[in-house]
Amino acid sequence: MHLALLVSLGAAIVANAAKSRNILYFDQWHTADLPTPDLTGAVTHVMISFANSSLFAAEPVGDYKPFKPLQQVRDLFDHRVNVCLSIGGWGDNSGFDEGFKTSLSRKRFAKNIASTIDRLGFDCVDIDWEYPGGNGQDYKQVPNEEERDKSLPHASKGNKEFYRKQEAFHR
Repeated sequence: MHLALLVSLGAAIVANAAKSRNILYFDQWHTADLPTPDLTGAVTHVMISFANSSLFAAEPVGDYKPFKPLQQVRDLFDHRVNVCLSIGGWGDNSGFDEGFKTSLSRKRFAKNIASTIDRLGFDCVDIDWEYPGGNGQDYKQVPNEEERDKSLPHASKGNKEFYRKQEAFHR
């Protein structure tokens, strides 16, 4: 009995891990000419882009409002898609730097993201941090700041369990 359950659980984990994700970034600057349904049929996740990372490092959490109601985004597709909050993006490092600075700030950052996702009804979150542990100039010279590079593994470890739970919850 236990062996059958273990085999079934293992098969489910492998099947879920093998699912591909096709992601579409959707921002307020490109809402007029969306691709036709024949081009978006394989989209599984729509990233509402981009929330400023500083909102989530603040106490209390900053007030994020999507540029389009989530149900209207879902209605753009003729199939079920996961609508996700994308935080960060090109050059938005300051909120991540503050949010990952200490154990307390990491917990606050994760809690603020989770409460925003729950409050607004997002299915998941995309952390679009460019460039973790760097200073935003990493695309020009790698590595360009060794001291900050040492902090990233510690920051990632502090939030690994939170993000694992979020990912499992939203599958």
